[in-house]
Amino acid sequence: MNASVIDNLHQTNLVLSAAGLIFIILLALGGNLIVFIAFYRSSNLQSVTNLFIVALAVTDILVASISIPIWLYFQLSGALPQTSSSAQENTLYQMWKSLDILFSTASIMNLCIISVDRFIAIVSPLKYFTIMTTERAIKSLVLIWLYSGGIASLGVVRWKFYASFLYVVAFVIPLVVMVYCYSRIFCTALNHARRIGPLRQTFYFRREIKTTKTLAIVMGTFVICWGPFFTLNLLFNHIKLLQGKFSASVVTVIKWLHYGNSALNPIIYSSTNRDFRNKIFSVLPCHNGSSERRTIAQSVVFWTSSFRSSLQNVGIHTNVHHRQKNKNSNVVHGIFSR
Repeated sequence: MNASVIDNLHQTNLVLSAAGLIFIILLALGGNLIVFIAFYRSSNLQSVTNLFIVALAVTDILVASISIPIWLYFQLSGALPQTSSSAQENTLYQMWKSLDILFSTASIMNLCIISVDRFIAIVSPLKYFTIMTTERAIKSLVLIWLYSGGIASLGVVRWKFYASFLYVVAFVIPLVVMVYCYSRIFCTALNHARRIGPLRQTFYFRREIKTTKTLAIVMGTFVICWGPFFTLNLLFNHIKLLQGKFSASVVTVIKWLHYGNSALNPIIYSSTNRDFRNKIFSVLPCHNGSSERRTIAQSVVFWTSSFRSSLQNVGIHTNVHHRQKNKNSNVVHGIFSR
């Protein structure tokens, strides 16, 4: 294969890579900004649970507005950190590396805290508002950023086992927590469905199937998007024979996957729940019907609706509903300015 053909293939791959990254940037910025605006403008969405989703959206906005554009610059300039030794000493690269780890870890830990929040709400609904107060939620978000900042700062030291450390604290631990929480959520919902009468079991079985699909989407997306990145990073840093063996195309695809998670998060949390999706659409300029807004205002808080209908059949739902209503009316106004 002559030099001109190789050069044409390189240019084609570069254009496709840049186009893919630009698409991810636009999708991530658009989707997460819509989520943020929806929560800001709709008082029905302002709860402790949804505060974590807003925090996730803000983190993903930072990824799309800072991390991805700098990585795109590296690709267009030809100074890919994985293939150019001179880029290792580049100030911009060192800054991007730290910010990329900071934002990515914060995004992952937000996904993790969302799973913990849902775990408490479903497994211990009567204790939820005692455990997960607004103050504790805010402290949790602060700790997430301190945790992420500490992990990112260690990367500057060029610690020999940093890649292994990063793999454990930023991927394995959150993955284990999420698997445990979502497994317990599914088991709890399934047990509630079994307590009801046989005439209604078909309806609730279908609901649990939907719940399973939702949890599978959340977990599957996380593993698919982040698994290859952390695995390649670990292998690249510990197996010398593999260094320099990965093509730019492989690195590009893996970066697409983990950056793409920031674009997929708002899609997952809106498309898997009708009430949440309608609330987002209701604040868009194309949706101004007052009757539609009144209907949407009567919807329950995102994601818990699928499970709390099961709780209603064992005499728990009424207490949870009243406590949620009273708590939300008192604590929300201190978080969001209208």
